[in-house]
Amino acid sequence: MVFRAKAPTFPKTTAGEPVTTSAQVRYWSICEYDLPTERYVACSPDYQTPLDSQGYFTVVVSDPSNRPSNATAANGVTWLPWGPYYDGMPFYRQMLPSADFTQAIAQIPLGTDPQAVMGDYYPVAAYCTKQRFEQGGWQACLG
Repeated sequence: MVFRAKAPTFPKTTAGEPVTTSAQVRYWSICEYDLPTERYVACSPDYQTPLDSQGYFTVVVSDPSNRPSNATAANGVTWLPWGPYYDGMPFYRQMLPSADFTQAIAQIPLGTDPQAVMGDYYPVAAYCTKQRFEQGGWQACLG
């Protein structure tokens, strides 16, 4: 599975910025869990998730044997293992969004289309074969 979205801004605390720095969220992450038990498999926090020049992140979730060879941080891609469980669940968290970040997950009214509210910040996802991703990257899967 591959998904991609614009990343919200966040304080670069690992670079010495204070947590009170003006940003869209205090923290965000992409994680993989086992759906029925909510067992943790793997996570990529905001500061470890590569962003492209326009501020977008790309995540690939797969079994290790199906990991595309180009699904690497060096290629601007976060890879997470699906895990040993049948029912995986990718999870995108945004913590403490700024009140003026109108595209935040927390700003989506009940019964509203999330993509309509979040715009570019909405993670667009698709299932994609290892071969297809290796041949064309995320564009071959989501383009």
